Amino acid sequence: MFYELAARNPDIQFLGVKGGYGEQMIEDLPNVTIQENTTIFGDDVYSRTKVLLMPSKYESFGRTAIEAAASGIPTIAHPTPGLIESLGDGGLFCDRTDVDLWDKTLKELMSDELVYDSHSQYALQRANQWDSIRPRELAEFVKATEEVAKKGV
Repeated sequence: MFYELAARNPDIQFLGVKGGYGEQMIEDLPNVTIQENTTIFGDDVYSRTKVLLMPSKYESFGRTAIEAAASGIPTIAHPTPGLIESLGDGGLFCDRTDVDLWDKTLKELMSDELVYDSHSQYALQRANQWDSIRPRELAEFVKATEEVAKKGV
């Protein structure tokens, strides 16, 4: 998907990040830069990213998408259960087998500043929702743990 979109959009610069495991597909296209895997995504990746592409077959949650959202970066993603949970209304979902739909969605984001800005705001709002969920979930976890401890289980 990544390389097909890059080939269809030679006027857009693409940044790919090597994964941490498995065989990596690397193609040489003039508008593609490949970055080594990093633990400093904020400085190394998100500061250079306008749209995140996640055509994943499987994502258990979608941490990368939420990190991008926290930076106001819209994500185009395949609707895996994990990405639907993490991104909710803050994501743009396209089936990973529909290259034409991915291309159309990417072009709309990159060519219309108002469309981009609205999706950037949706992404930020979704990331902020996760910030408000964490304290509540932690409180529920602590309460459940205390109840189990009281029962001596």
